[in-house]
Amino acid sequence: MWPHFIAEEVFAAIEAEEKRTILYAVPTMINRLVEMAKNTPPRRSSLRFVISGGASLPVEVLHRFQTAFGATLYESYGLTECSPTCVENPYGKPTRPGSIGLPIPPFRARIVDDNDQDVPQGEVGNSSFRGPGS
Repeated sequence: MWPHFIAEEVFAAIEAEEKRTILYAVPTMINRLVEMAKNTPPRRSSLRFVISGGASLPVEVLHRFQTAFGATLYESYGLTECSPTCVENPYGKPTRPGSIGLPIPPFRARIVDDNDQDVPQGEVGNSSFRGPGS
C-alpha cells in the first residue's frame, strides 16, 4: 500500500511476481495506468481483478485496461455513509461495462422520482439506497 498514488510504482508492482493482486482505484488512476501501458506494455500482470469507483469510468478506458493488464475490472458505486461500497458488479460473473452493478447484501437500491416513488424501468430518476450505513 502506498500513502499516495504513484503510477510508476503501482505499474511496477503489477508487473512483479506477486500473485493474487487486487487493485482498488478511481478512474483517473486506471486511465494513468492505461496510458503507461500504451507506451510500455506490461511484461506480465499479477492482477486478479480491479475495482473502480469514485467516478464514472469510460467504457473505452475499461476495455483498454482489461486488454493491457489481462484483469477483469468491476465497476462499483458507494457513499461515505455506506462505508464505502453499496453497489458493485458481482465478482466472478460477467461484467456489464458502464453499469455500477447490483446492491451488495444487505443493501437495497431503488430508482425513485421526486416523491420517493419507484420509476418504471428505463426511466430517469434518483438513486436511493438502504442498508446498515444509511
